Amino acid sequence: MDYSNKAEVEDFAKRFADAVKLWGVKEKVAPELDPQKLESHMASMHRQWIKRAVDAASAAYGDELQAAAANRSKRTLEVELAGVWQLALNSYANFFPCYLPEKFQELLAEVPEQRVTLGRSAVESLKAHALPLLAEIENPGDSIIWAVFGLIRNAPSSDVVDAIAHRRLTPANSFELYYGLFGLLLQADAYLEDGKREAAYSCLLDAQQALGIAAGSRSITRHFAESARKRLGVVGGVARADENSIFTIRQTDLYYELRVGPGGTVRPWDSAEAAAYAVEDAMLRETELKELPAKGPLSADSIFRVCKRLFKLDAQGKTLNIQGIASVDGSGPP
Repeated sequence: MDYSNKAEVEDFAKRFADAVKLWGVKEKVAPELDPQKLESHMASMHRQWIKRAVDAASAAYGDELQAAAANRSKRTLEVELAGVWQLALNSYANFFPCYLPEKFQELLAEVPEQRVTLGRSAVESLKAHALPLLAEIENPGDSIIWAVFGLIRNAPSSDVVDAIAHRRLTPANSFELYYGLFGLLLQADAYLEDGKREAAYSCLLDAQQALGIAAGSRSITRHFAESARKRLGVVGGVARADENSIFTIRQTDLYYELRVGPGGTVRPWDSAEAAAYAVEDAMLRETELKELPAKGPLSADSIFRVCKRLFKLDAQGKTLNIQGIASVDGSGPP
């Protein structure tokens, strides 16, 4: 943006203010997002989301939460390491079929027990062939996992998109990640055997991170096709809702702006119809349209609904807050 261009800056400030209104922030906020102005909104948001998360966990798990906290003292390094080994092997068993061609996966979907059998065979092959090879490498986890983490952070978007589209795999869901994961666990075992508990613990932490990354990636890619289709519909709906809200805000602004006369005197509208005609003319000039569409957020009917509601509130001596303005026709925040 050219900050020396006053018109461009004012246009941006107007559009920014409209966006802030849609977000539900009642305080006046400058385009530079002054943290002090947003503090109350963010504090309220955090309170609501944390309460929602705690309530959901309590409803789903109840007494198990306290039991989990009480058992933390029993989760020694040895216990945790054995548990992560088992989780890693199970994760690999679930991953391996995903690597197979899609036609083969469709057959496995018809016979789920075959998928389980294939996963177990893959684990046995891993133990017999891959783990001994990794054990021959000095620091096998560090030799592989950091390259994988770097690839996850820096992989070109086009490469990731192609991998998901063609193979439903990502850098976080690959043989390389599992080689690094099991390498870290082998290192942890070796460190623990040598009495180097701190080093073993650090390997365990990195292994748990790799395991979590793999689980998260697999969760997404497993539902990717269906999620992508639904996301397209959601994005289209949000775009339409945003468009409706923006037009409603502008119609509301014009309702109040156009009744201000010379010297700043404010005259009430004679009727909702009179206000709607004036707002419609102004909207036509702003949009450079010759006539309004029959339906949609910028139609004569939608403008009249907004003006009718505002006129009624004027008659009742009421004022609107920002959220109310955005909700006049039901398209904005509640």
